[in-house]
Amino acid sequence: MASSLPCCKLGWVLVFAQLSFFESVGNSQDLTPALLFGVLVGWISAVVGAAWSLVFRAPLVPIMRQEEIAGLLAGGVANLVCAGLFGWLLVLLGILISGVIVHLFLMLFGGANQGLTMTLRVISYAYAPQIFAVVPFVG
Repeated sequence: MASSLPCCKLGWVLVFAQLSFFESVGNSQDLTPALLFGVLVGWISAVVGAAWSLVFRAPLVPIMRQEEIAGLLAGGVANLVCAGLFGWLLVLLGILISGVIVHLFLMLFGGANQGLTMTLRVISYAYAPQIFAVVPFVG
């Protein structure tokens, strides 16, 4: 089901109708579509967040010296480029590390009945609301 939904509709369903989505997907889905979805949403949020960070620094420009302005712009542009190039890797590592930690705690308290793959799928799809980070002060 998840691979047949367009990405925007999948995001809408995951943000506002999680129960029906997970009931329809069941345990048969592979981990790859979930990881791709989580990485894509996290990466878009990281890049847009870096761009907003650069935009919101603009009001500081009139009160800064020339050297400070150059440093501010260079740092902001470098942040944007690094988020664009390597943001997906950091999001993927974040999903994997947080999934393992959550799964260890589930095992500790007896809730890990479905295996690590299911935990990683849930963590990946839990990144759906992060798309709200593209709107300043909302995400």
